[in-house]
Amino acid sequence: IVPSNSILRKRAEAIRAAAKHAWSAYTRLAWGKDEVKPVSGGAGDSTFGLAVTMVDSLSTLWIMGFKEEFKQAREWLAKE
Repeated sequence: IVPSNSILRKRAEAIRAAAKHAWSAYTRLAWGKDEVKPVSGGAGDSTFGLAVTMVDSLSTLWIMGFKEEFKQAREWLAKE
């Protein structure tokens, strides 16, 4: 059974909202770090220290239509 278009749109909106929430937490709590520590709300670097969450998120930001967030991350990465 294939869900209706309205159900698919609602699911897509919920997924976009969850991604936006996660990205907002990263930008607020751990910008430029490898990871957000969800329990403490802190930031951390793994052995890399190369903003791996930001790098890994670029394609997701673009695909989900978060062009401004993508631009901010790309610009930060280019400078740092």
